[in-house]
Formats: sequence, structure tokens, C-alpha cells
Amino acid sequence: MTLYDAADILSAWESGDRSALSKKERRVLEAAEAVLDQCITPEMSGYEKELALYGWLTGTVAYDPAHYSVIGVSRDAYEPCGPLLKGRGVCLGFAETFRLLMNMAGVECITVTGAALRNREHHAWNMVKLNGEWYCADPTWDMSHGVDQNGEPLYRYFNVTSDWMADTDHQWDYDSTPEATAEDGGSPFNSIIAVRGM
Repeated sequence: MTLYDAADILSAWESGDRSALSKKERRVLEAAEAVLDQCITPEMSGYEKELALYGWLTGTVAYDPAHYSVIGVSRDAYEPCGPLLKGRGVCLGFAETFRLLMNMAGVECITVTGAALRNREHHAWNMVKLNGEWYCADPTWDMSHGVDQNGEPLYRYFNVTSDWMADTDHQWDYDSTPEATAEDGGSPFNSIIAVRGM
């Protein structure tokens, strides 16, 4: 899987100069800015930004069913263009959109590519760095999250360890990826409560 090069978009975001962006990149940047305006406030911690953006992505963007058709999906589904402009994407599109939004929000985030479903399909997810510790997050696999008695989302793949990801059918190049070892003190099924306040 080829990662999306968001360097020009991030540079335009930081400098305010959009003159070097293509029309499509400008549209992606404008859509990302709208998401940040909707979800992020200046006083938020890195964790709160992550939670808000993860909630927006898993609650707003749909998995593109064309992925399973004979024709397949357009390249946009693998890039932030699909989720941000069309409201749908595949795993790489989810991961790259989350990475772009998090980096724009000032929180370090990377995309991890590997495999899933017993190594039969390519898959992509994210790692986020909070307070010097890495956490794994898989927005694609958290699209169908449940809710607790207060209506709060219960994510299974939000801020979990590398061991949890490996135990839940994720495979990747372990040697070239940071390891998420931080213990959140709670079940991965309810990891939001365990790391609240970071």
C-alpha cells in the first residue's frame, strides 16, 4: 500500500499559503479544516483531540462497498479525498485521513500498513503518540462500535497496545514500527474511559 503524501497540504495549513496546492488538495484541506473547526477547541488535550477526531471519522465516514466489487474502488478511497470529500473510503483512506487530521491538530500520528484476516488482506491503521507513549488505533475496525449506558462510544481498537493488535489479527513489520506498550489499565473494549484525561 502506498501512503498518501500530505506534505504540501500540511505546509499550506501551517503557512496559510495555498498557492502550491492543486485544486483537489485545496478541497481536501478545506474539508479537513471544516472537521477541525467542528471537532477541536484550543483548550483540548492531545487525547481529547484524538478522541473527537476518531469519533468524527468512525461516526461519519462509511466503508466503500465498491471495494468488494469486480471493478473496485477509485484511488480516492485510499486517500483523504474519499473520506473527507465523498464520505467513504477503505482502510488506508481511513488511516490516512486520521493521520492528516491528527497532524493538523498538532498530535503526532503515523499510518501502519500490514495485513489482517489471517494475512489474506492488506490493512492499515494508526499509531498516536500521547505524552511520550505510543498507542494503536484502528478507525476502520471501530466503525461499528457500541455505546455504554451513558451513550458514550465503546471502541475496541482505540488506544490499545501492539500486543492487542497482534492478538486481534493485525500483522505488520514489527521492526520498523514503534511499539505501543503503554498500559491503559482497562479493557480494550472500553479503553476510552481508561485513558481519559491524557
